[in-house]
Amino acid sequence: MTSAAVITFLIDRRVLKAQDVVRHGVALHDQSRDRFLLRTLMVGDRPRMILKQARSQEGLIQLRNELRGLRQIRSTAARSIVPACYLADPARGVLAMEYLGAPQAASLSDESVLELGKVLGHLHQRNPFTKQSRLPNDLPWIISAFENTPAWRPPTFGKALSWLKGDHCVQRGLRRIQAEWQCPCLIHGDLKMEHCLERSGSERSAIVLIDWELAKYGDPAWDVAGVFYQEIVRLWIQSNSTALDSAEQGRRLDLGSLLVLMEIFGSAYVPLTREIGTGTDAFVRRLLLCLGARLMQLCFESIENDNDHAAPPPSLRLAELCFAELPMLARHVRGSWPH
Repeated sequence: MTSAAVITFLIDRRVLKAQDVVRHGVALHDQSRDRFLLRTLMVGDRPRMILKQARSQEGLIQLRNELRGLRQIRSTAARSIVPACYLADPARGVLAMEYLGAPQAASLSDESVLELGKVLGHLHQRNPFTKQSRLPNDLPWIISAFENTPAWRPPTFGKALSWLKGDHCVQRGLRRIQAEWQCPCLIHGDLKMEHCLERSGSERSAIVLIDWELAKYGDPAWDVAGVFYQEIVRLWIQSNSTALDSAEQGRRLDLGSLLVLMEIFGSAYVPLTREIGTGTDAFVRRLLLCLGARLMQLCFESIENDNDHAAPPPSLRLAELCFAELPMLARHVRGSWPH
């Protein structure tokens, strides 16, 4: 829809008042992405809401899935962890949501990690699996990518797939996730720090989770891995390494700060989610397997074209590290989490 059509659409649905348009003026600031038109609605000089509109059939399918996920969450006591929804039109593929005040992605400080433990704890504990839901319960595409070509795949799928098919350590790790995957609750499905926004000046949750296009019923370990996999990459960058040619080099990476953050997270998360088994050795093992899978997925997402990267990016070696060092890492994490 054009800007004028959007404004008319919102007035017709009583989300926007005509007198505000006349008195203060209205503008749309574009922040669009591949599959979605994303615009901030300004009334005068004040932002009022975020408008999200599908721009392809694939985007429409994902936006409708996001709406189902948001409706499910907002029907529970976990509703404060998602933006308020002012308008949802599945037929047109339009969603109008709360403007969160120029939010910044949550950093991995001790305070934000503790809050994320609470947020994910409430999400996973209060949204158990139900056969009546219309949300999917399939595996994330990366877990079976070396065996089955996913319906959706990055443009550079072929290059990264060749690395994956040549890496037996990562393949064994992904097969273990397939065998051990659990489906007890609703998960975000694409959690990363840029989808965790800090909301200030509110009595509601201090962290809000956005972009629920891949919401599904699945393994909560996948969401928890989404909190931490980028921290492993950050630690590698901070180590000033110019290359990471083997998992052996990865073993020399100091993961001490990561393990401390995971301990803080677990102190808030595990007490809220014991009923779905998050305080067990099996859950910690799945979490670390999912960390490796998220790092492997980063290989696919970080290649801009098939001519890039004659050698695999560091995230592949870091994925190997998670799979190869699983017993050692699991002992550290399990030993620090509530029993």
